[in-house]
Amino acid sequence: MEEKNELNPIDKDFAEIKIDNIKKFVDNELDKLGLYDRVKHLVEVSNDEEIDEEKIIAKIKNAGIVEEILEKFKTSDEKKYEVLDKSNKSLYFKLLNGRAFVDFTRKVEESSYFQFDILFFGQRFQSKKIYCAQEFTINESFLLNFNPLKLEIDVNFSLLRKLSSPIHIALVHIHGDSEKTLIATKSIEWRWVLCYGSWKIETELYNSSTLNKMNVGIIEIQISLIPFIEKANLIPERIIFEQLNDEKKTETESNYKYFI
Repeated sequence: MEEKNELNPIDKDFAEIKIDNIKKFVDNELDKLGLYDRVKHLVEVSNDEEIDEEKIIAKIKNAGIVEEILEKFKTSDEKKYEVLDKSNKSLYFKLLNGRAFVDFTRKVEESSYFQFDILFFGQRFQSKKIYCAQEFTINESFLLNFNPLKLEIDVNFSLLRKLSSPIHIALVHIHGDSEKTLIATKSIEWRWVLCYGSWKIETELYNSSTLNKMNVGIIEIQISLIPFIEKANLIPERIIFEQLNDEKKTETESNYKYFI
């Protein structure tokens, strides 16, 4: 019986985010061509007219839009399709679930949402809007690049363990179309993933404007290295412990010198 070469969970997630990025690229290219507006104009019907899908498809074909799209992608520079390069080391960051957001258990308006901002090493990502509730599912992934400027450097473990650049998470409360309020923040020390390969944790979010230590809520996240690293090739926990302790000691000494 022939065995199936199944992908490990990290590679499956990588495949999903790669497809999502390709979709976004295609969507941006079609928008640049103004094709969405042209299709919208073709399919406009009066209020009393029934929508006939076959007629709409025929209109799009007769307008030559399909041929134009195909020609666009045939003549595009192949480098544009290199949306993700698995040979480059990256962090696969996944927001899973949220819970214990007790301040939002009461009935909220339909136009009231949560949205997460993720900042890492000069990169910024925004999650989809999530309806406010005590518990919710996010299930959204982001690829955080260690070399966003594509510099000619070797992104190895020796370099990464010294990269003191936490993942910053900001939770925004959106009211209506434009009113936004920052309600919580969190900094994640991601370097433990260099020991585990894939790391799932629950972390509490706190409102920086309040003096008490009550958290706003808890989110579950998963951080994985891309490409997949075998356990034998990961680094020991003590290396990260020592690195973080050295950084903390240097920071303490620096602050002491400032005040004397």
